[in-house]
Parts: sequence; C-alpha cells; structure tokens
Amino acid sequence: MRQQLSKQDILFKYLAIAPLFALLLALAMYPLFSLGRMSFSSVSIVQGDIGSTWVGLANYRTILKDPIFFQAFGHTLIYVAVSVILELSLGLFFSLLVFSLKRGTLVFRTILLMPFLIPPVVNGTIWKLILNAQFGLLNKLLNQAGLPAQSILSQERTALFGIMIVTVWQWVGYNMLILYAGLQTLPKSVIEAATIDGASRKRMLFQITIPLIKPVLFVALVFRMIHAFKGFDLFYVLTGGGPGYATEIINTYIQKVFMIQQRMGYGSAISILTIILILILFFVFQAIMERRSVK
Repeated sequence: MRQQLSKQDILFKYLAIAPLFALLLALAMYPLFSLGRMSFSSVSIVQGDIGSTWVGLANYRTILKDPIFFQAFGHTLIYVAVSVILELSLGLFFSLLVFSLKRGTLVFRTILLMPFLIPPVVNGTIWKLILNAQFGLLNKLLNQAGLPAQSILSQERTALFGIMIVTVWQWVGYNMLILYAGLQTLPKSVIEAATIDGASRKRMLFQITIPLIKPVLFVALVFRMIHAFKGFDLFYVLTGGGPGYATEIINTYIQKVFMIQQRMGYGSAISILTIILILILFFVFQAIMERRSVK
C-alpha cells in the first residue's frame, strides 16, 4: 500500500519545487510579456539604443492588410498537415514492417533513424545539393534514364512539395520508433485470439492494431505537429522562403521582418497573433480527437 503523506511532507515538497517552478515560469513568461508589449509599439534601433513608441493596435491592423502574412500562414498549415500525415503513415508502415521481422530489427531501425540523427541544417545542405538544378544527383539520374531535368526547388509550384519530401525523409524514422514502441506493448493474447479466429491482416490492422495504439499515435501526432509548426531551418537552408514567396512560412517571414526589415514591433505582433492562432487550432484539434475517442 502507498504510504500516506502528512500535510507537512506535502507542504515541504511544494516548497522544494517552488523556486525551480518560479524560475521556469519567469524564463517562459518574461520573454512572452516583452513580446506582447513590443507588439503594441513601434520599435526602432538607433546607434545601438532601442527606442519604442506606443502605437496601440496599429501593428495588428497592419497584419490584416498584409497578404504575405496570410500566404505564409497558409503555407504553414499546408506544410504541417501534409508532412505530418505522410510521416505518420510511412512511420506506421515501417514500424509494422520492422515489427514483423524476426531478425535484423536493430539494423533496420538504425537505418531508418539515421536521417533524424543528422542535424537539420546538414540535411538541408545535403538535399540542396541533391536537388540542384545544374549539378544535382537527382537530375544526373534522370538524364541517365532519358527523363527531363527537374528544378524542384527553383519552381514555385514544386518548391514547397520538395521541402515536404525532405521533412518526411528526416522525420519518418522518429515516428517509426515511437509507433514501434507502441506495437511492442500490444497484448499477445489479443493478437493470438484474432489469428485463431482467422482474422485477415487488413482486419487485424484496422480493427485491432490501430485502435490499440491510438494513444501512441496521438502522442506522435501532437509532438510532430508542434515541431512542424516550429519549422524554420530546412526552409532557410533550402529556399529561404523563395522562389518569390512560394515557400514562405510564418517563421521565415517573422525572421525577415525582425532581422532584415528590422520592424520589431510589427514582427512581435505577427508572433503573438501566430501563437494565438496555433493555440486555437490545437484546442480545436484536441476537442475533435476527444469526441472521436468517446464515440
């Protein structure tokens, strides 16, 4: 039986973690508070000194008239939705494949996980060389096969798709590992009973395996969505948001507003609004998932 703690012990535990909790809260809230305050100001840097003038909601009104913001936010949603769905689908496929193997699982898991272990900037550089329109490996292979060369990262209609492919290549091993761990927790008795009853592989997958690992799927989905919304490095290395604004996502746009245009007040307003919109999307998504789990 679990030993009951006295009120003094409980109070001591709370007091023991209070300083660390206060420090973490300060580290998280102070930058956010400063960002919110700057979003209502016009901030300028003159000879190393930062000056700010209160402008109220002017920065937020500017956002409503900024087509690049809406274009970048739309690209972000497309990028997150498509890449995460592909990653989870392929991750589930490879996890089932590795789970079915009797030998060599460690080798296959290591191979599939290697792209995730490579730093994103290195991954982006590798794929930028592979997809280069002039001397890239992809076009060399296409030329040898008698097919026309492709400029995936240089064309507006294919650039975002190219970055999605690189993202999926980098993260599919991560999803495979999480889902593979979930598959190992499946009760063998249920699998054996379904096999004895003559259940087909399709039925076992959709009526037994996937329902049993739904919590793991949900965790992998949430983790990847959070990380995908923070995507920046691959876009910065591969295209820098170009050509034009074809691959401009909200993070690359914020970086340009802050660092290149030096419109810190406006960049802060974009950041705050983006945080609010993403939180709303996550709350809606979580509500939908909870309703489905209840059904």
